Amino acid sequence: MGYLISAYFDVESNQILSRYIQEIAELTGNHFMTDNKVPPHLTVSFFEARNDDIAKDVFCGIQDKLESGEIIIPSVGIFFPSVIYAEAVQNEYLFEISKLIHEEIVNHEEVIENRYYLPMSWLPHITLAKNIG
Repeated sequence: MGYLISAYFDVESNQILSRYIQEIAELTGNHFMTDNKVPPHLTVSFFEARNDDIAKDVFCGIQDKLESGEIIIPSVGIFFPSVIYAEAVQNEYLFEISKLIHEEIVNHEEVIENRYYLPMSWLPHITLAKNIG
């Protein structure tokens, strides 16, 4: 089974990103994000585990170590042809979160970390539209 660890935003940032999601949906006619009520978020890790108990061990291992921090969003990008996203800078804050989660995951040999979310291998982004085209 696959599990995600995602960062969510303060009220003001959430409102701005939600407005972008809504406006893109209206302009493109693609309502995947709004129809599925997908909130603005930044996925920091994706891993697979045989069951929920193993995944809970990973979550419990990091829950008290995570802190809020600054996420800088300087541009918009496209994973051609189907995703429009807001790109986040992989600053020290995001790198440290990625590293912390990775270090916890490697402590569980029965957990498989997705290679696209390894520290310094992931592209921090917030999906604004999905299944375009």
